[in-house]
Amino acid sequence: MKPAHVIFLGDLFHSKMNHSFDQFKYLTDTYDKTEFHLVMGNHDIMPTNSYQELNIKTYSELIIGNLWLTHEPQDELKEGLYNLAGHIHPGVKLKGKARQSMTLPCFYFGPQRGLLPAFGYFTGKSLIKLRKIQIPLP
Repeated sequence: MKPAHVIFLGDLFHSKMNHSFDQFKYLTDTYDKTEFHLVMGNHDIMPTNSYQELNIKTYSELIIGNLWLTHEPQDELKEGLYNLAGHIHPGVKLKGKARQSMTLPCFYFGPQRGLLPAFGYFTGKSLIKLRKIQIPLP
């Protein structure tokens, strides 16, 4: 089964043209019936025609139903819309009994906005402090 749509919330290549472009071109060619969408992030700096070559539609923001998709979380929310963003890369620090610790990426969903994790090698994590009613999804 192939997805009808794939949406990225920014920082897809995190730099100028590199070997990742060719790998991604292979992906978009393989899934030629899938529509790829990119909400542009601060590191999406390739020329517009590069994204067109990959068959990626680009947006500054995207609203689908009641979801407001942005790269950065929005401070001023829109009535009736839930803001889903990337950029921040939430993480949670797990601590063991013998001073062990590990920081892992996690999803964060609050009442008005959600933050998606990043799983790349060069992405940092913003540690979130959990309240008892909040549950991170690993």
